[in-house]
Order: sequence, then C-alpha cells, then structure tokens
Amino acid sequence: MNGFDFVRYFSNHSLKPRDISVVESVLELLGNPQNRFRSIHVAGTNGKGSTCAYVSSILIEAGFETGLYTSPALISVNDRIRIKGIPISDEHISTAAFRVSEAELEAGVHLSGFDRMTATAYCVFANLGVDIVVLETGLGGRLDATSTAKSEISLITTIALDHTGVLGTTYEEIATEKCGIIRPNQVVVSHPQRPEVMDIIEDICNRNNCLLMRVDDCLIEQRNYSTDGQYFNVTTPEGALTPLFTSMLGAHQMENAAAALLAGLALHINKDCIEEGIARTRWPARMEYFPWDPDILIDGAHNPDAARALIKGLNDYFPGRFVVLIVSIMRDKDADEIMRVFAKRADYIIALSINERSLPPEELVMIAQSHTDAPTHITDSVGHAYVEALQFSVDNYVKRPLIVVAGSLYLSGEMLRILY
Repeated sequence: MNGFDFVRYFSNHSLKPRDISVVESVLELLGNPQNRFRSIHVAGTNGKGSTCAYVSSILIEAGFETGLYTSPALISVNDRIRIKGIPISDEHISTAAFRVSEAELEAGVHLSGFDRMTATAYCVFANLGVDIVVLETGLGGRLDATSTAKSEISLITTIALDHTGVLGTTYEEIATEKCGIIRPNQVVVSHPQRPEVMDIIEDICNRNNCLLMRVDDCLIEQRNYSTDGQYFNVTTPEGALTPLFTSMLGAHQMENAAAALLAGLALHINKDCIEEGIARTRWPARMEYFPWDPDILIDGAHNPDAARALIKGLNDYFPGRFVVLIVSIMRDKDADEIMRVFAKRADYIIALSINERSLPPEELVMIAQSHTDAPTHITDSVGHAYVEALQFSVDNYVKRPLIVVAGSLYLSGEMLRILY
C-alpha cells in the first residue's frame, strides 16, 4: 500500500515504559524478520551514530549487503533506514510500515513511533535480503526495540548523563540500562569509559561469557590533522598497527573509528577493507564543516560531554575564530551546563526554539547570560537565525567569523535542509 502515511504512523514519540514482549508480539506476527539477517548492536550516549557509520562503511567495503538503522532523522525519515549507505525509498517504507500497522492491530497492542519504525526497518531489511545490519539503539538498551535482534557483536560507546528522567540519574544506572543489549557469548567492544561504567561493562561481560575488547587497550596516535580530516595510527593490544584516515573532525572520532576497527577485526575483516571503510565514512552533523564564506560548522552536541568535545574541536581546528553560535536545546537536557560549556567559545549567540520539545529561547538566553557577556539574540526560525548569522558575519568580516550550529540534532537537521 504505497499511499500509507508512514510519517504520521511513526510520529508517536511516547516514552512510556512497556515490556519488550509488546514489541516481540508484533514481530512474531510479522514472522520475526529480525532473525533473517545478522546484526551488530550499538548503544551508548555519545558517538553512536558515527560509530555505526564507521562499522557500516567497513562492512560495505568488505562486500556485505549492509543495512544501517539509526536515529533521529536529519533530512528525512528515509535517512534512518539505509542499505549500502543509501536511504531506502518511500515505497519500501510505506509497504513495510503498513504491514507493521496491521500486525500491531492484530496483536491488540500500541507501539511507540520508534517501535513501529524499528519493526518497519526489520521488514525492509529482511525483504530486501541484506546480509548484516548495524542497529543503533534509540534510548537506553535493555527495553529498546532494537534489543529484539540477535546481535553477534555489541558496541558500547561513551556513556554519560543523559535522559536521566528515563534511564536513571547515575552513571551506574544508565550503564546498566545501555548494557542491556549485551548477549551471552558475544564480542563486546567498549569505548573509553568512566571507571564506574567500565566496572559494570566488565561485570556483565564476565557473567555472560563475552569477549570484551576495549578501545582503551589500544594505542591511538594522531599524526596530523586539518579541516580536511585526520591521520592517525591505532595499535591493538596484540601489537598490530593500522594507519587510518578519517574525514570526520574531532579527537573523539579517532576513538569511534578505533571501536569500529576492533569490531571489524572481530568479524575477521581484511585490514585493507577496514582502512578503506573508515576513510570513506561520512556522517552528517558531527563537526560537519562547510568551508564557505563565511565558514559553517554543524554539530549535534546535545549534552554536556558532547558540548565539551565540540569546544575541544573548535580549539583544535579553529583557534581564535569569532564564533557566531546558533543554538536550540531540548527541555529534558542539562541546558545550564551545556550553555556554560558553549559560553567558553561563543562570541555572539542566536537562540531559537526548534520544536515543541525545545526550551523557550527566552529562557535559553537567560541561561547564556548567566555564563557570558557575549551579545544574545532571539529569533523565531532556523532560516531567520541563518540570515542573521550571515548578516552579522558580513558586517564583522574582519573578525573571521565562524557560524556554529549546535545544541540539538533536530536543529542540525533543519540547518542541513537549508544548506543542502
């Protein structure tokens, strides 16, 4: 049924708790499509999308018919379901989503929009005969719809305090939820973690007889970097050195790439394919640089740790530049700490509300003013914010302005729609 309104069907953003058996009941009626392909599962707070992109690119380079499922959508819903890096068509989504809606009705349950999208992605991947799928969790891990897949490798990216109203208020609680994706007897790859988080990962791996591969056990040496990308070496605990290049900016991307390298090695993929896969990886809104006039940098940083990574990137790649910050932050985020971090480099701030979940821009400006004397302004749309940033940059050309868009992936997506 090509006329099925799948965008509306996926629009239920409920975060109400439900047992995973609710999703499983629908998948059962669909013939358990998640069991018809191999899968690699990625959970964590920061770095999930980039890590998924690296792993997917490595698998494509190795010749696998590779699926990729991520969230949120930046440009269109189709971006979230990809095969060999290419977003799938409306027709494929519509047909699968309609079948999911029928199964949901037959099961007599009510799925969230993310549950519906996940089941739809499973059906698309199964119908199109992919070999292996890289799955990014939506929220947490233990009760996430993606945990219904039987993954053979789990990757745990950096865990930080985020979604505390749902996942818990401590690092230990959040880590326990996110490590709920770990299955018995599988390979687990972990990014560098806080000691209390790594303790939990190690304990869960020990109890499940899992092989734990740590990025911290690798030696990562940056050789050189520029706005074109960065060259670095990764030496594994076994002493094998792999020279790598990524076009993605930021020191944190070396850790994301190293985690993907370990996953590739666990899958016995040729190192040439791993190197080429990482070099070919592109992922939007992660310190995405547009060398225009004026220059633009778009980053989805939406929690304090991600904000700190962005500021480090600005200091590394754009020292001394005058930063015009376009910012919007969701209500459920630690806006005070995020703005405290942003204030270290923001020289002119334009605040706006991107959707109904956003913090009112008036409140965001008040927070900003408590951390910086930089001029602030409120606007009513991304388009108007961009026009203002452009005009300010033209009027202050001698300051070498850099327009930075950050605070929310939703904001990043809206800006990318304008730029693309």
